[in-house]
Amino acid sequence: MHSCHTPFRIKAPRESYFQGREFADRHSSGELRTYRLVIVLVENYPASPETGELDRSEFFRGFGEAYADSKGGASSGKNVEALLKKTLKVSGIYDEGREQGVKYIKGEVTNAEIANAIRRHLGSTERELAYKAGYIEGYVRTHSRPDKQSLYGDAEWMYLSLRLPDRP
Repeated sequence: MHSCHTPFRIKAPRESYFQGREFADRHSSGELRTYRLVIVLVENYPASPETGELDRSEFFRGFGEAYADSKGGASSGKNVEALLKKTLKVSGIYDEGREQGVKYIKGEVTNAEIANAIRRHLGSTERELAYKAGYIEGYVRTHSRPDKQSLYGDAEWMYLSLRLPDRP
């Protein structure tokens, strides 16, 4: 009797897959805000033909699987994933926000100028999320305080206070 053994390969997940799982767990538990996911994707997995698309794809595969296993469920994970993908398509707005966050810390723009920039992106969830993520990352990276993790909360509060509509 002749047996045919077909060799097979096991495709080992990329590091980005495991990071997607980790960030999905942290996001679904409420530990991590959505803007931080945008920062991770833009900064760690740029849309480059060499590896960026594959890494992003693996990140989302891990993210979706972890969300499906979480209390948030697969549909919640799919909604977050769809928002992230739309936000990544307007990454120029992320870059604009990051530049403004840097300028803010350097004292090169005023609160009013940042508030006006934010207002230009209101009305579109993905545009606002892209600007917010970029602004916060620029703010955190440029700030002189060494504890960058605690700065994310400070930067978000600053963003939210500047986002508020003008009062008479």
